[in-house]
Amino acid sequence: MQIDDLQPIKVVSTPTGTIHRFQQYKDGIPVFGTEILVRIDASQRVRQLNLEHISPARVVTVAADAAQLEPKAAIKAASDAVGVHTLRKKTALPSKTYYPTDKGLKLAYLVMVLTDGPARDWRVIVDAFTGEILAKDDLTLLAEDGEGYVFDPNPVVTSGNNALRAPEATVAACGFAGTAQATIDAERVTRTLKEITKSGTKYKLDGPYVVVQNSPEETNKNNFKYASNQDGFEGVMAYYHVDTIQRYIQSLGITNAHSSKIDVVPHANQTNASYNPGDDTIRLGHSGPCKPDRGEDAEATIHEYGHGIQHDMVPGWGGKNPVTNRYETGAMGEGFGDILACAYFAPEHPFQREVFEDWCFADEGGMRRVDGTKVYPWNIPSGAGGDWLNNVHDDGEIWSAALWNIFLDMGGDDAASLAARLAARGELLRTLILSHTRVSANGTMPDGAEAFLDENHDLAEYRLQHGIEMLNSFHDRGILHCETGSNLKVIELWSQQSESPAVGWQQVEAGQDNWFYARVRNDGTVNARAFVVEFSFKSPFSTPVYPADFRDHIISGAVGYDLAPGATATVKARWPKDLIPAIPTGATVRHGCLFAEVYNPADHVPAGVTTIGASNGKLAQRNTDIVDALPDATVDYFFAISNYHIAKPQLVRFELIRPPRWENLEVTLHHRDPRVIKALREKMTIVRIKEVKPTEVISARPEVRVLEATRVSVGLSPDQPQILINLARGSSIIVPDQPAPAGDEITDITEDFFHQDVDLVSLQEQAFLKLKTGLRVGFPYTMAPRERLTLRVRIKVPQNARPGDKIKVEMVQRDAKGSFIGGFDVLVNVVERHG
Repeated sequence: MQIDDLQPIKVVSTPTGTIHRFQQYKDGIPVFGTEILVRIDASQRVRQLNLEHISPARVVTVAADAAQLEPKAAIKAASDAVGVHTLRKKTALPSKTYYPTDKGLKLAYLVMVLTDGPARDWRVIVDAFTGEILAKDDLTLLAEDGEGYVFDPNPVVTSGNNALRAPEATVAACGFAGTAQATIDAERVTRTLKEITKSGTKYKLDGPYVVVQNSPEETNKNNFKYASNQDGFEGVMAYYHVDTIQRYIQSLGITNAHSSKIDVVPHANQTNASYNPGDDTIRLGHSGPCKPDRGEDAEATIHEYGHGIQHDMVPGWGGKNPVTNRYETGAMGEGFGDILACAYFAPEHPFQREVFEDWCFADEGGMRRVDGTKVYPWNIPSGAGGDWLNNVHDDGEIWSAALWNIFLDMGGDDAASLAARLAARGELLRTLILSHTRVSANGTMPDGAEAFLDENHDLAEYRLQHGIEMLNSFHDRGILHCETGSNLKVIELWSQQSESPAVGWQQVEAGQDNWFYARVRNDGTVNARAFVVEFSFKSPFSTPVYPADFRDHIISGAVGYDLAPGATATVKARWPKDLIPAIPTGATVRHGCLFAEVYNPADHVPAGVTTIGASNGKLAQRNTDIVDALPDATVDYFFAISNYHIAKPQLVRFELIRPPRWENLEVTLHHRDPRVIKALREKMTIVRIKEVKPTEVISARPEVRVLEATRVSVGLSPDQPQILINLARGSSIIVPDQPAPAGDEITDITEDFFHQDVDLVSLQEQAFLKLKTGLRVGFPYTMAPRERLTLRVRIKVPQNARPGDKIKVEMVQRDAKGSFIGGFDVLVNVVERHG
């Protein structure tokens, strides 16, 4: 494919990046159903490529004397295929397209036939030479028998009375009697209709975000007050609820989710509600006998408006996924419409908050629920499985249930705090709506779940603080299913002052955002479909206890996907400047500790664990101090060598890392009992090198991991973010063979691991260990089970240090695989002598 074969169709900017969408062309004609998506993050780095183009783009040959149909003939063929209908609008001239078939691309006409009674938007693909109907699709998004809300949101919810019925219902016709009109009307409330239009001497419901067709008109702008059985009432409800939800979305900082006008027909000639993308219109019809009209229910209107939002943000939303052969974004659209309505009203209206359309379908207990238990068919690539029914409304309940549980876990279930419920609503909807731009028009629910997690991580105010709850919910619904058999470990933990690249430990810089970093390894035998790492910080420091120190005050989280056995991944998360503690007034030191926990629903810290040592590597800590000192003075701190939970002796290495300017910095290890120091030195000498394998030098090259048949992840380096690529149909990728991991077996221990860069110094009754000079020195040590040894580390500030110098010292413990298992950091601030 040549670069000229792509043309941009939409560019969307969000708080976390920019999304570019391109249409594929062949000989200047668009190729149907193709798209290339490029997502660039806020740092101008490519983070995602969706390659939904046709490759190679081969055109089906036709006879040399074959003549193309005239456009009018294509319209007639399309109209005949649709059948006899009243046209809502005159059919426009068709456009040409190349339509993909098994034999190649066929030149065709794309005809839109907009019918009425009920309103339907038919998209018909007609072979440009033969007139054959290649495809016929109804693009209308129906809300099924009964989508709609009335009032704010409806009489059932505001009254807390599930026995209310449409006033016109009779026992003879419906089997139940209707509720008195006065009782229903008593649930009306007065609301402000913002920015309605005055035309001449009359006002009508035409504003910046919604236009009500056949709007009621009033000479007094405050007289749009009707009984609920009057036609004008439904027009007012449509205007108010579309306008209000759009303004709420903009209050979340989202200005690209259908911020233009949308048409609403409050009395459509149809027994349902629909969004019609062909003319960008919401149509609110009847609900069937004995039920209120759809235009009387705010949830019906908001649900359909949700479709309009998605189609505005992602043109063509709802296509069939080429891998699963399912209309997954279509189902996600139905689930989004339900959750948009339910979650929006839930904080202030708790009665039957999980029930969708409980007024129009009061006699049936509501139309749908958002708290179901359906499961996505995660283990079946196509066809039936799980609870998938190939009906977008039924299948949408999988998506809405996952999102509803996230809403509850983020604070939506806090019965005592309205503020917490409102905050949960804002986080859920802001994250969800913005995440749409990360998903292809024909993506999958797992694509949507990853987009949701990534968006929440990138939003500075949220930072994936609820990552564990989110992943649990997507796992429970089968959308991001995590199998048992992985063994995730945090092998390195640090903080640094900038987002990237990963440069290793840096002292925290006050007054600016800093970043948490962790390197995670999968030591298991099963791919880790998804995992989160949650970060926290405690100061003043005391012995960490799980889960309180790791879960009660989470600052930020990070997420990773598809970590193969033996593979590692580096993740990072923002540490906002307002959450970084300063050195207390009058103090010279701030001591604290970084904490990290790696988690997925099938691979997490065992129940009952309270200490890091018993967490099987899933918890990590790193101590840090900020201290002040004078030139030629000494600074002492304490460092513990301990592991109460190992069952057999463990080979470890202790390393001292000095800054480049201070490679001669004097560092010594002390204990009040000199016999302990001498015994430690003797244990070093018994370590023998049984076999040292030469370290293989591998040139840097991209890491390519195949996630699914047409989905791969590319890492340019271990410290750079992965790029997710969704391949085009028919694509292939060649991955070089790689040796299988050897489980827990230790391989390739380098000779450097066994260097003993330490001298024993004995002075009368005193003894201490003096670490040799150099940027990175250390010694091996065999750690005994249940051993605890606390040493005093003494740093002597160089005589030539000057006030303002900052000397960073790191003490790191690593296992025989080279993995980080503990550490302590000190930053010495050299100050001026006074007096």
